[in-house]
Amino acid sequence: MRSARKPKRKKWPWISLILIVAVGLLIAFIGPLNNGARSLNHNQDTAMDTAVKRQVTNRLEAAKTGDPTTDSIIDTSVAKIKQTPMATLMKAADNQQQLTTLLSQATGLPTSVTAPASSSLFQDTDLNAIREDFAAGRWTQVILDSRNLPKNSALSALLQQPNH
Repeated sequence: MRSARKPKRKKWPWISLILIVAVGLLIAFIGPLNNGARSLNHNQDTAMDTAVKRQVTNRLEAAKTGDPTTDSIIDTSVAKIKQTPMATLMKAADNQQQLTTLLSQATGLPTSVTAPASSSLFQDTDLNAIREDFAAGRWTQVILDSRNLPKNSALSALLQQPNH
């Protein structure tokens, strides 16, 4: 007589499900956790902040044109981004006057040149979502929002303005 054996359960579907849920929760709460860590460290940059800055500076470096004037402004901006605490950058994304001042300091251009740029960034409704997500430290959403930026004609026009 055969013994009645229960079929073995496969553990992998449960482990996979648990891993998917854990990764989903991590992605959902990484912004608030990072913001909390920054607050606990007296607004010093976290590892996530450094990674975000690295991505931004890499994209700026890739935008160099070979024109010495433009490349000099990009180099100055990259250096300032690296030196500026993320908390300051986030505040500038939420306040037009702070953004104008920060752009002026970062590029070395006068506020008469940076004011229209910051005004454009605040008036363009297509950029509101990314600006608000950046100000709140929701990096995952910033990445998702940034994928639509090349299609944004207002941003393209701003980036193609001649230097004054």
